Amino acid sequence: MSAGRGLGLLLALSLVGCAEMQEATGVATQQDLLQLRQEMAAAQQSGQRGRVDTDAISAQVDKRVREQAGERDRQVATLNRQIGSGGRASGAKGGLVMYS
Repeated sequence: MSAGRGLGLLLALSLVGCAEMQEATGVATQQDLLQLRQEMAAAQQSGQRGRVDTDAISAQVDKRVREQAGERDRQVATLNRQIGSGGRASGAKGGLVMYS
């Protein structure tokens, strides 16, 4: 009978140990999930900031390209006027002066 009691006691202790392990694992899993949620929220915020930064930089680049295109158009118009006037303002004959 002591062998039966020993086996019953061993079985009872192993079941208690499993319950305690399940409880400890459950807490660890909840903590892990909380950590993952916090990391996911931080990653989403970082991604959103990245999109906002990208949009702002894109707008700045577009503005700069438009400014440069406008400046280039003004320079071309100025050169065309100088060529059209025959270069009289610069003293050149025939419009363009070429150097070799």
